[in-house]
Amino acid sequence: MNIRTRRAQPSALLVLMLILFVVPGSAVAQDTLVAYRLNLVKHPVLERYGYAFKNQNIKSPIRGTASTAINLIGKAGSALISKEDAEYIDWAIPPQYEAASNKFSENLSMVRVNGKVGFIDIHNRFVIEPVYDGDTDIDGFHQDVAAVKYNGLWGYINKKGKTVIPFEYEEADAFDEKLLAAVKKDGLWGAVDINGTMVVAPSKKTKLALKTNPVSNKEWREAATMVEDSRTSGIYDARLAELRAAAAEVNRGVFSEKRQSLTYTTIGSGDSIGVIDQYGRVIVPPVFSSVRLGKDGDAFVVVKDGKYGAYLYNGLKLINPCLDNMKPFNGGVATIEAEGVVGWLDTDGYLDPDFLYTIADQGVSMEKTNKADARRKYERILEIDPEYPPAYNNLALLDIANKDYNKGMRKLKIAHELAPEDTVISKNLRWAKESRKERRNERWQEGFEIAMAIIGFATTTYTAYSSIKGNSSSSGGNSYAGGFSGTTGSSGSSSKKSSGTGTCKTCGGTGHCHSKSGVANKYYCSGSGKCKYCSGGVYGSGSRATVCTACKGSNKCKYCGGTGKCKTCGGTGKG
Repeated sequence: MNIRTRRAQPSALLVLMLILFVVPGSAVAQDTLVAYRLNLVKHPVLERYGYAFKNQNIKSPIRGTASTAINLIGKAGSALISKEDAEYIDWAIPPQYEAASNKFSENLSMVRVNGKVGFIDIHNRFVIEPVYDGDTDIDGFHQDVAAVKYNGLWGYINKKGKTVIPFEYEEADAFDEKLLAAVKKDGLWGAVDINGTMVVAPSKKTKLALKTNPVSNKEWREAATMVEDSRTSGIYDARLAELRAAAAEVNRGVFSEKRQSLTYTTIGSGDSIGVIDQYGRVIVPPVFSSVRLGKDGDAFVVVKDGKYGAYLYNGLKLINPCLDNMKPFNGGVATIEAEGVVGWLDTDGYLDPDFLYTIADQGVSMEKTNKADARRKYERILEIDPEYPPAYNNLALLDIANKDYNKGMRKLKIAHELAPEDTVISKNLRWAKESRKERRNERWQEGFEIAMAIIGFATTTYTAYSSIKGNSSSSGGNSYAGGFSGTTGSSGSSSKKSSGTGTCKTCGGTGHCHSKSGVANKYYCSGSGKCKYCSGGVYGSGSRATVCTACKGSNKCKYCGGTGKCKTCGGTGKG
């Protein structure tokens, strides 16, 4: 579950449910109840299966890597998920199962826990208790019935767990759309219909010979035709109505968010305390020195290495142990503390909106005196919320100021991806890209100059080239807590004036202050003389107003010093 600042919106799983459910009249249209936005994932460390939201971004706050999408996932798990990424997966159902269906089939997933098989819904509630033999292929419901094994024999159950075809087969296959299923008895394969009537006597040694082989499957094809005729005549109406009624009742329960009653047992001791429920599912991994259930029984507060975190009652991790203090949940809310800042966190994953802002503001204030401490503040924020854009923005600027341009650019891109509408982050990304172009141009020019000197070009050639290239400079972007605050950066030096012949290639002959790419570039002052990074020499307003360090509060363009004139030609337009 992702931590987020408080705003009026339903949970991701609830949105999923609202999309998936269609209710015509009083009946639920079960064909639409498919959790198509969930993928089966095997946790690479726990080696247990759960379900994660598709197309989510997995980001490490410390590494600042690009996002990874959970897309190519099957029963064996996904090769895309590394041990490092696993901590940042947004789980819909935590990895608690030894095996699970590749997808939710007819709204339920077949899972194995403690060697037994049962069925859960998308809220991770057991709809059918795990009482069936676990040494089976994990499949699911088809035509509102599921093949399961009990005490060594196979039979069929409906969605309420009621036996509809007795447990008397050595093996059993799923029912197909023709209401036929292959079963094995006395070492031979035959077929039953949805009423449990043997319509093809056991006679084939393999299921392939019974169903697929175009020569030996004649009896199967004839049975399919017979069952279709019987269906038309109404022979299966009673059974199908019974199955639909059970399915409709279960579907109504799936749509509800009624919490399943669970009982808990503490396991381990010392620094290895955890919690399991009555099914044997691990609710809290046994790696904590303290585990405490809140007053309402909706979340556990855990402690590891002196840091506090939380798990929900069903095993979903609410927040990693990264807080300095955390009170037990009461009424779905807990008081939290980090970096001397007090706030709150609720069981829906919403975080006090002022909490991270205040910590970020501390970091911004520290940048002038202690950049290392400022960096620690921002990294601490990303431990709490790995998707907090201002922290990525500010870390990026610290990286760039430290001449670690590649890391800085990666973090700015992540910040922009997380908050594409944020104007400060957008400006910083543009600035970083522009500065990168200038750095690359300067490196190329330096190499050119050295090469010219080596091969003995005349001094006049070098001087002419130098006057054309001018000089580039870069200022820092905007560090901010959540609104606008502070900046970091440096100014460049002035270039040589125009020689007065020809057209100035820097400004395209306009004499106006533009970038080296010419008059089409809109990111210098275009002759206005005003700083392009700020408004009037400050960012923000009121108590959050801060001086723009690109122009030192003067509101003068850093490239032309406020004159509006091209620095290469001195405003003459000639080169």
